[in-house]
Amino acid sequence: MGAGATGTSVLDILVRDLGQVAPRAQEHEVTVFDPTMRFGPGRAYLPGSEKALLNLPARMMSVRPGDPGHFVDWLAERGRGPVTGGEFLSRSIYARYLEDVVAAAVSTGRHSNVRVRLVGDRASAISRATDAFAVHTAADEHHCFDAIFLCPGTTEPVDTYGLTGRPGFVVDPYPLRETVSRIGSGQTVAVLGTGLTAIDFVLELAGSGHQGQILAVSRSGYLPSVRYPGPGPNLLATSDDTVLTLAKERGYLSLLDIYRVLRAEFRERNVPMSDLWHELRSHEDPAARFLRHVDEARGGSPWHLVLIAVARYLVDKAWHLFDDATKAALIHQWHGVCARLCAPMPQESAVELARLLRAGQLQLVGGVEMVTANEHGFLIDTTSSWHVADCVVNSVRPRVPVVPRRARQLIGSMVRDGLAVPHPFGGIRIDTDTGLVQDATGSAVPGLYALGELTVGERYVETTILGAITRRAAQAVKHLIDRDPALRQERP
Repeated sequence: MGAGATGTSVLDILVRDLGQVAPRAQEHEVTVFDPTMRFGPGRAYLPGSEKALLNLPARMMSVRPGDPGHFVDWLAERGRGPVTGGEFLSRSIYARYLEDVVAAAVSTGRHSNVRVRLVGDRASAISRATDAFAVHTAADEHHCFDAIFLCPGTTEPVDTYGLTGRPGFVVDPYPLRETVSRIGSGQTVAVLGTGLTAIDFVLELAGSGHQGQILAVSRSGYLPSVRYPGPGPNLLATSDDTVLTLAKERGYLSLLDIYRVLRAEFRERNVPMSDLWHELRSHEDPAARFLRHVDEARGGSPWHLVLIAVARYLVDKAWHLFDDATKAALIHQWHGVCARLCAPMPQESAVELARLLRAGQLQLVGGVEMVTANEHGFLIDTTSSWHVADCVVNSVRPRVPVVPRRARQLIGSMVRDGLAVPHPFGGIRIDTDTGLVQDATGSAVPGLYALGELTVGERYVETTILGAITRRAAQAVKHLIDRDPALRQERP
C-alpha cells in the first residue's frame, strides 16, 4: 500500500527474494496500490524538482539494504560519473532512479515467476479472514492477499492557522514545480516553517527566477544546521554496553542518561560541552546564526560532529530503552531543536540560501504568532513586528506525526475493526522485532506489516532515514518468507 521510496524498496526486495523460490513453487503475485499512478517517486521525489537536493549523499540513498552502492552504480551506468557517492543530487534524478527500480522489478518478476501488478487505486479498508486479508478499494473492487505491507509515506503539512481555501494559500508545497508555476515572479511569498521541506521549496522558487521577496517564517526562525564534509567520526565512548549499563540502573533510559552519554563522548574527544550548551541556549538573530553555521561547516566544528554521531546511535539503537515520559519530552519539547541540529542540509543548499540572504531576497522571520488572510493577501504577526505577503506556502509538520491524509480512511477502518491501535506518539502500534501491526488485543497480526512514518511511535525519527527504512523492509520480508513452511523449503 503506497509506492514511494519505502514501497519501492519493499517491492524490489520481495521480487528478488520470492524469485529465488518461485521457479520451483507456485507463481507469486505482488500488487502495488497507489492512486497517484506515480510508482516510485512518491510525494517527495516527484520529477521536475531540479534545484531541491536530497538531504543525504548518494552513497546513502540506495533502496537495497544489501547493496548500498545500488544508486551510485545506477548513476554511473547512465553516464553521470565519475560518481564518488558523496554528491547531493537533485530530487528529480532520484525520482527517475525510483521509477527505474519499479520497472526493473516488474521485468525481473516476469522471468522469475513473480507477477507484479501496479494498481492506480486507493485501498480504503482491510478485513482479516482466517488465513488471508480482504482489501477494499475506493473504486469498490475487492482483492485477497496473504500478506500486506503498509507504506503510506510521510505526513503532509498541517494548516496551523486555518487558511485552507483562501486564495494564495498552498497547504502543501509538493510537487514543487507545480506549486512554483502558480506563483507570480514578483510576488512576496511567505513560507510557513523553516525545516528541510521549506528549504526545498525556497531553492526551487529561487531557481525558477523568482524576483520577489521570500519570507521563511517559524517560531524560532532558525534553519537546520549545515552538513559537514565526510561521513563523520566513529564513537569512542558510546556502545551497546555503556547504554545498557545506564538503562539497568533504573530499568530505562532518561534525559539524564542522554547527558551522560554526550558528556562521556565529548570528554573522550576533548571537546568542551560548553560549545553545545551555547548552541542550545543561544538567542542569535536567525540570519546571523545560519551564516555562522555555513562558515563553521567548512571546518567541521567538533561539537556538532560528535552530537550528530551520538544522536544517530541513540535513535537507531536505544529509542526503545527510553521510558514514555522521556519519549514524550523529546517529542514535545526537544524535537524541534534536535531536528535542526541533527538533520543538517547539504552545503550546496546552504551556500545558495546564504547568497539569497546576503542579497536581501530571503528573510528569516522568527517569533510568529498568527497568520491571517485579508482582501490584500496575508498578514504575519510576530512578537516584534508584522509582515505582508501575497501568498503563503505551508510546510509546517505536526509535532506528533499523524496518519497521512491519503491513508486515514484505510487506517481508520483498521482501528474501528480492532485490526490496529493508534500509538500515543504517532502512527500505529507495531511489534518492533518484526514490523507486524498489533491489534486491539496487543497481539501481532501475522502477515500485516507497517513501515516508514506509520511506525513513528515505536521508531521515532528512524522512520525518516532511508537506510533504516530499507533495513526494516528487508527484515519484514525475511520474516514473511521464513514464517511460510513452503517457502522455507524452497529456499536454495
